[in-house]
Amino acid sequence: MILRDGDVRMLRHFELGYDVDANSPDDDFYSELRATLVESARLRLVRSDVPVGAYLSGGLDSSIVTGIVAKMTDQPLETFSVTFQSAEFDESPYQQEVVKYLGVKHRAVPCRTEDIGRVF
Repeated sequence: MILRDGDVRMLRHFELGYDVDANSPDDDFYSELRATLVESARLRLVRSDVPVGAYLSGGLDSSIVTGIVAKMTDQPLETFSVTFQSAEFDESPYQQEVVKYLGVKHRAVPCRTEDIGRVF
């Protein structure tokens, strides 16, 4: 949206386009998504000139990326996360499940309620 001198103009910044056959089997979509994620991780690993680590929140996205990268490295992948005092926000049980499953070298940084108030 552009607003100038009381005049409002709406412009489309981009338009998503999908060139897919909706009748393709789901396995085709899953295979293509997996291949895209693996290639994306591979490119970042080969371009890196320093050791690579991963942020492991415990959510689906970071767990998938961590799993892909862990399988591509010769040494244990180092991961890190933040834990919270409040169970409402803390995902450390999920983080620990992924850590145990993948065998990564993990560090968790505790964030207390007071820390959040002090920082902000």
